[in-house]
Amino acid sequence: MCLLICKLGRKINKKCFVGRGNAKAAKFSIKVLLGTSIAIGLFFFVLCLIFGRKIAYLFTNDERVVDTVSDLSLLLSFSVLLNSIHPVLSGVAIGAGMQSTVAIVNLGIWMGMIGGVVTETIALIYMA
Repeated sequence: MCLLICKLGRKINKKCFVGRGNAKAAKFSIKVLLGTSIAIGLFFFVLCLIFGRKIAYLFTNDERVVDTVSDLSLLLSFSVLLNSIHPVLSGVAIGAGMQSTVAIVNLGIWMGMIGGVVTETIALIYMA
């Protein structure tokens, strides 16, 4: 919840500076927002790496599940890091008038996810 409030505040701040036509302030705001997002993302990245095995115990006591979650903790860490940076860069691109580029990238991501789900479903049906 706290991260969503921070994201909303960042979007409002960028739009105010860009809307006023103050390019210097907008550039500084973007640098500060990106730096803050990277710092927060790195903090949680390190937390996920350090506590990768213990995170699973929040949800289960089964050792097989804990081992699997522990194996995937590196992927979780990178996902957290990238998800802290992506909203800032996406907001900057949209604020700079590149909505169509952002839409194409997002569409490609969703198509890739759907393709992955279809491939996984086919593989699981084949294995069953």
